[in-house]
Amino acid sequence: MRQSIRALGWTVTISTIILFLFLVTAFYSAVQTIMTQGITISGFQTSFSDGSLILSVPITVNNTGYYDITDFTVKTILTDANGTVLVEESTVMPEVRRGETASTTHNLTMNVLQILSNMTHLLFHDSSFNMTLAIRFRYAHAFSFQVAMKNMSMPWGAPLKDLTVKNVTLTGFNGTFLYMKIALELKNNAFFDIGGILRLKVYDETGKLLGSGTGPVHVPHGGSLTEPVEAMIEIEDPLSFTGKGYVEVSLELPMMDQTFDLGRIEYE
Repeated sequence: MRQSIRALGWTVTISTIILFLFLVTAFYSAVQTIMTQGITISGFQTSFSDGSLILSVPITVNNTGYYDITDFTVKTILTDANGTVLVEESTVMPEVRRGETASTTHNLTMNVLQILSNMTHLLFHDSSFNMTLAIRFRYAHAFSFQVAMKNMSMPWGAPLKDLTVKNVTLTGFNGTFLYMKIALELKNNAFFDIGGILRLKVYDETGKLLGSGTGPVHVPHGGSLTEPVEAMIEIEDPLSFTGKGYVEVSLELPMMDQTFDLGRIEYE
């Protein structure tokens, strides 16, 4: 009986030692994998397609430890300046065995048109986004780790920065059509070109609607609108045109299916 108890005691002691060694080596190995660049996150690569900005992050896991890595997950969260979550994406590598290296690319897709449709102030005002990148994984099928790898700020440039109507000049009238030039203040600080349709409603000095017309607007990314927009307006009653009045101006953005009023201004 005493020998059985003694044998059981030795078994418990040996099992405890083995478990302790396992825990120590597993934890030490996992920490070393993290600290010795076993996990490499390369620089962001950007592309723009079909109204979406894609941020791609190449990731390599070099498992130099003693045990397997499982459920390796990369997660990115993009928020605006107020903390509102705009995009959240995750990429999973099911398993990286010990002594092996695996690579993948994590993509964060940002639907710019959808974001601008919901947050129209970003059309006119520069801002910034915050992006958090974190990883989590299981090690030796026993430990769970979560590490915040990057927390960075991304500048946002407004595509319609400082948009205002400076003046409207009447350049001609042939008895049927008015020809006008509309000078706009507009800077495109975004990473994409912006295009739209300038819509005009022309009134006389008494407030009577004379006619309407359009003019094209296009500003490349990083550029400004340097030339006036030319527009042709068909006058419904040419005899009522007196040469004086005002114009109501609006900008239509077909890519967003939205129109923005820019106010009224007198023409001369």
